[in-house]
Amino acid sequence: YDEVLVTLAESKKVADLVELDRWLHNEYSQLVLKKNVPVKKALKVEHVAQVMKWKLMRGAFRPLMGKVKSNPQQVCDEAWTAAAEKWDSGVEA
Repeated sequence: YDEVLVTLAESKKVADLVELDRWLHNEYSQLVLKKNVPVKKALKVEHVAQVMKWKLMRGAFRPLMGKVKSNPQQVCDEAWTAAAEKWDSGVEA
């Protein structure tokens, strides 16, 4: 996986991809998986933007970043809370 990721980053000339991938799979995923982390701490608009940036670097470009960053924090909190409640109850979204 790491070798393919580096090759992809080099071919697309996106140096941040490897760093973003490590952040997503290590730091951020650990934060999200902790059961005692308050919802508001786990998902910030900046986090959504970083995940979106990572996703777009791996695939085709889509001009969505402005829309992602324009979401108010309250909307992110509400969406994250609803998703966390479904996750905790075992209900599929």
